[in-house]
Amino acid sequence: MKKSFLSFAFVTAMVLSLGIFAMYGCDNVSSDSEVTATEKWAMTIDTSGSGDWTFDKMSDGSITAFGDWTNDYNGMSATCSYSAADVTISGAAISFTATGTAQGSSTTSGFSVTVQGTIDGDSMTNGTYTITFDNSDWPSPISGTLSATLTKGSGVTSESDVAR
Repeated sequence: MKKSFLSFAFVTAMVLSLGIFAMYGCDNVSSDSEVTATEKWAMTIDTSGSGDWTFDKMSDGSITAFGDWTNDYNGMSATCSYSAADVTISGAAISFTATGTAQGSSTTSGFSVTVQGTIDGDSMTNGTYTITFDNSDWPSPISGTLSATLTKGSGVTSESDVAR
């Protein structure tokens, strides 16, 4: 008798919990920020690699980056894709650290890359990066230089858009 009562009480509590969750959902837990501006940038890495960034400015003021790049790392070509990196802009300086998955010719690896540079109008100069691959067969860490040019959009990185 005790066991069936406990089972009944547990099932009843679960049904009530699910009902409350269904009624209120996740929307009341936190509000999601919406994209208010987007910029797309084309970049050159170490003079031979290339890629793109997209910066999204959110309604809460935060900025996120996503994109990919392809470069030759010590004789191994890899395409590195990432998303949802938090971007910091302070004055003309911009930086972010992103994680993602890199695809080589026959293997993949997780990676982390830190990017820093200076925004000057519609270009990024003095850019540097350091990338570290998780796969021990891949060369790591590697540092290099990059530059980027704004190709589309506005409202994220320009001086009038960012409190400097």
